[in-house]
Amino acid sequence: MSDKFNAYKKANEEVNKNNIAGLNVPLPSINSAKSRVKKQKTVMFTPSQIEKGETYAKQLNMSFSELMGYLIDNVEYNEEK
Repeated sequence: MSDKFNAYKKANEEVNKNNIAGLNVPLPSINSAKSRVKKQKTVMFTPSQIEKGETYAKQLNMSFSELMGYLIDNVEYNEEK
């Protein structure tokens, strides 16, 4: 058998042993740090705006959507009342 299978089998046995002993420990949630409710919105960009946005996002190691959200959250603007 492969080493991966043996490692999986050993881990599975350990989990089952802990469950029987009453040591249920909840696993940490991967997205528990900043869980946000997200909505979908369609916006229109020119091809050059999309190209620039994708370039900026790639340089910042973000998705295009994350970059737009960051800009909306962090760009200052004056609200006229």
